[in-house]
Amino acid sequence: MKHLKKLSLILVVLTMFVAPYSFKRIKASAASQAIVEVAKSKIGCRYVYGSGHSMSAVMNKDQSTFDCSSFVSWVYYQSGYNIGVQTTQTLKNVGTYVSYSELKPGDIMLFPHHTGIYVGNGKMIHAPQTGESVKIVEISARRRSRFIMGRRIGA
Repeated sequence: MKHLKKLSLILVVLTMFVAPYSFKRIKASAASQAIVEVAKSKIGCRYVYGSGHSMSAVMNKDQSTFDCSSFVSWVYYQSGYNIGVQTTQTLKNVGTYVSYSELKPGDIMLFPHHTGIYVGNGKMIHAPQTGESVKIVEISARRRSRFIMGRRIGA
């Protein structure tokens, strides 16, 4: 009986500390996946330099043209995170710093003159350049070597 009481006490203490942490991880993971799904909903939309750089464009769920940074701003707004209208340079100041090895799906990836969103498994989604559309690509060795930092929003 004495051992049963000790075991019960240990289980209660563990539940108090482990359960909230696990719930937070599940919640963060679900939010990250939601960001990726919103981004994927725009696969095939045209890249247009300078497009989407207004709050009305970021708020427009039917927005169909983007440059790289307006795509990131749009995805986050549509996922419930109002980070405002950003450029690749100003995105370096939102959220918290994440190294390449710490990237999780939904994190922002920043390069010298480009940005995208990490989708996991060594891939990113981005609005690449004039003449192309939003797409998912492998993170090549060349692109990896140009990676500056990641930024995590809301986790």
